[in-house]
Amino acid sequence: MAQVRIMVLLGAFVGFAIGIGFGLARQGDSQWIFLKACVAAYLAALLMRWWGGLWIKSIREMHQEKLAREESQPEESTPTEINQ
Repeated sequence: MAQVRIMVLLGAFVGFAIGIGFGLARQGDSQWIFLKACVAAYLAALLMRWWGGLWIKSIREMHQEKLAREESQPEESTPTEINQ
């Protein structure tokens, strides 16, 4: 779950930066800029939590399928060298 926590923090940081950027671009009041940046951080963190969870789940499933495929395949015998 540490990976999801990192994704949430990353999403919050990106959302806050985007909120500040848009607020400064519109030249709004500093209190409203901060409030909108906080809301953007919260929404981006939720989005990254959802997307990060799906991403990590799919990576785990892919890894489990790979392990199952490797276990089901018989080991290939290595060719022996013929001494002449």
